Amino acid sequence: MAAARRRRVDQAAINKKFRSELLLLAWPYLAGGGVLLAAFWVGRPDLALLALPAGIVAWLATIPTRYPFDSARTTTVETLMGDVMASPVVGKPVKLSGEVIGRADAGSVLSEDTLFADKTGRIIVDFRSMLAGIGDLWAGTMRINSHIGQKGHVTGWMRRAQGAYLVMGELQTQGGKITAKPYLRGIITPLVYGAVAIIIGALFVTS
Repeated sequence: MAAARRRRVDQAAINKKFRSELLLLAWPYLAGGGVLLAAFWVGRPDLALLALPAGIVAWLATIPTRYPFDSARTTTVETLMGDVMASPVVGKPVKLSGEVIGRADAGSVLSEDTLFADKTGRIIVDFRSMLAGIGDLWAGTMRINSHIGQKGHVTGWMRRAQGAYLVMGELQTQGGKITAKPYLRGIITPLVYGAVAIIIGALFVTS
């Protein structure tokens, strides 16, 4: 608490931010659950089938908030590490200039995540392929190595876990360029799950 007071942390603002982001994460479940309850309330249990699509649509609606498409602001690792209002849910578009000094998982030849350093510190850059594990593995084995030890810049969405990290949007160094669209994974995955659930549900209904 003493450290927070020295940094003049606005605890009320942090609490408000926490509540709004908790609601953001809960929104798809609230939407799906609301449709489910409404269906039984009006005596139309067949409408309960719309609960899953409602939840998926609500989830998709949160993506522009979680991955803002604002212009990336040039900053430093030190500044990001000191941002007490940084969120684990809503990314902040930023740009860093420096060098890829290694993989986040030191010694691994499969890791797609890298460690990026500027003059003020170092930060993990999290690569997320829209093809999930297959795309991550491809990037880790075939694309990342040429960037290690190279200077350049990275843009992406800064988030905070135990420490700050960057969800990669683009990495450009002397070794080339990697472009990532991590928000597409959040679009494709629920659509695939939804399609599978609808197919399974249709099979049960017609059997």
